[in-house]
Amino acid sequence: MQEKELRNTFCERLRKRREEMNITRKEFAGAIGVSVAAVGMYETGDRLPPLPVLVQIARVLHTSTDELIGYSMDALPEYERYKRYLESIGAKVIEIDDGQIDVIPIDSKGAHAAPLFEGKDGLCTFMREIKRNAGKETKDVLEQKTNDALKQREWEFGFASDLMEIASAFPDDELKQENGKFLFASKIIQFVAKYPGLFVSSMQERRDK
Repeated sequence: MQEKELRNTFCERLRKRREEMNITRKEFAGAIGVSVAAVGMYETGDRLPPLPVLVQIARVLHTSTDELIGYSMDALPEYERYKRYLESIGAKVIEIDDGQIDVIPIDSKGAHAAPLFEGKDGLCTFMREIKRNAGKETKDVLEQKTNDALKQREWEFGFASDLMEIASAFPDDELKQENGKFLFASKIIQFVAKYPGLFVSSMQERRDK
């Protein structure tokens, strides 16, 4: 992108975004720490802001520096866009050899026993759902909702994995024995204690049907 084109794109997007948020030039200048005259020059394309000011502008306007200068990842395949977004907010995307995708949320304990997504399509479907539910939320809120959704999926997969492990440990013939029944019941009690929220919600769904 040539400098003239960059200036034109930036000044148009800056002014449009500021006006959409109903922020006056004076208010905006105070928020980003520059003079009203400087804001005027940014919006007419007479001057580009220094990098620290550009970052502050993006924060105040709840957008990204890429969006302000006209850089877009739209040309990238959908999966690559979502992968880069997840990595930009601190999540770790792991591509497994068999095509499955694991995503480690922020503050997670580490890799999972089983990947969270069945291939790239699974991850894209998950991310599209988050974006649709988030609507026009701010950048910070969208990032938090994304990480919360990943943590919820992580927890649900742990629930399913533990339940399958319990079931596989007790063949039918063993459950017919009294000792087997006792051990199975003990494991289920431990399981419910570990996942009380999901257990209660599942019971409520069964009751409401």
